[in-house]
Amino acid sequence: MAAAGKRVNPLPLYVNTWLRYKGKRYPGMDYPSGGTTVNMVALLRAATPSIDFIGTDIDTNDYNEDTKVIGQYARPDNPAWVSETGFGAATAPSLFHVLGQGGVGFSVFGMDGNPDSEANRAASAAHAANFKLLGPMQRILAQAAFAGRLQAVAEQSGAPQRTLRFGEWEAKVSFGAPMWGDAPPILPGNDDHAGR
Repeated sequence: MAAAGKRVNPLPLYVNTWLRYKGKRYPGMDYPSGGTTVNMVALLRAATPSIDFIGTDIDTNDYNEDTKVIGQYARPDNPAWVSETGFGAATAPSLFHVLGQGGVGFSVFGMDGNPDSEANRAASAAHAANFKLLGPMQRILAQAAFAGRLQAVAEQSGAPQRTLRFGEWEAKVSFGAPMWGDAPPILPGNDDHAGR
């Protein structure tokens, strides 16, 4: 079907994956069986050449789980692509995890259909701030990612400083740092970990 559709309109096609989250063991009960779960990625990439990439439906704000899942799907034949993530302010920093792993996209589920509430306004604001920040430089980011030169970090609780390595260069990224000269020996980080 994908091949026939591409003959009519050659758009990139992807499939969305309902993940097999940690603790979920029973196919067909805990998660859909036969889907593009991580244990099926190699088979499905080989069997579906008209599908351009397999996306992940990842709804977590757990940095380690997020990074693990994105890494499982980011392969030479499949770029990192979060085709669906939860609508919440806590999932907004995940965009930077995706970029840091060479990702090509990040889509938030349900931004347009949630009732007005303080939490939903905060979620909309968090995701909108990310897209506003990155939008003007999307072509530069895409070129850097394609060339393997793009790295990204987002603040994590208990880790107010991270180091990125670019060949012989190191960039030390600090979050929540006070003005120059006023910094305590150990940086405190931010109260909220928005990622920007």
